[in-house]
Amino acid sequence: METPLFQHVRAYNDLRSLGYRLYYRQTRAGREVDYGERRLKAFEVKRSSRIRDEDLRGLSEFLDDYPMAEGRLLYGGERSYREGRIEILSYEEGLRRLPEFL
Repeated sequence: METPLFQHVRAYNDLRSLGYRLYYRQTRAGREVDYGERRLKAFEVKRSSRIRDEDLRGLSEFLDDYPMAEGRLLYGGERSYREGRIEILSYEEGLRRLPEFL
């Protein structure tokens, strides 16, 4: 699910001529996190409808390294909620709020 969402973000960015760059970085533990250069917003995408503690580790490590960043995780569930510093959003809610990512 990460690749289609990433492509959607890129298409929205190009459509709106926002000039936003997207990156990914590995945490010290080797977990990959995607992020944008403006306002340092990091995100992770999971296909599962349930979030486990290990699904949050990459974002948590990124936020430890960059405390000024915002972290969001999009997943296949229906409920949106917050887990500590990470906002967890359903795909639908995440796509609806896509302009906030950019």
